[in-house]
Amino acid sequence: MAGGVACSVATRCGVCTLVAQRPERNTIQFAEDGLNFHVIGSVREAPIAAGIFRPDFSDGVGVGEGESARPTWGISHVVVRTPWHHLRRFEFSSDLAK
Repeated sequence: MAGGVACSVATRCGVCTLVAQRPERNTIQFAEDGLNFHVIGSVREAPIAAGIFRPDFSDGVGVGEGESARPTWGISHVVVRTPWHHLRRFEFSSDLAK
């Protein structure tokens, strides 16, 4: 992985990362060992400073287990050319959430 501003999710079978900035911007990458990433997909515009909501951290099932381990939404920083920067919710498609 050679990008910046990444958002990662650990699963039982590896680590998935959304890279938001150069040089591999707007890519989704996966590494079974958590070290050797390869591109498995892309997005039109990756969210900046993204944070993924992970209900599995508090549902009692266990981190990275069960249906709740699938990320469905997150929050990101929106930078605009005014003093009014803000946060924005983003959603994963049902295909990506699987």
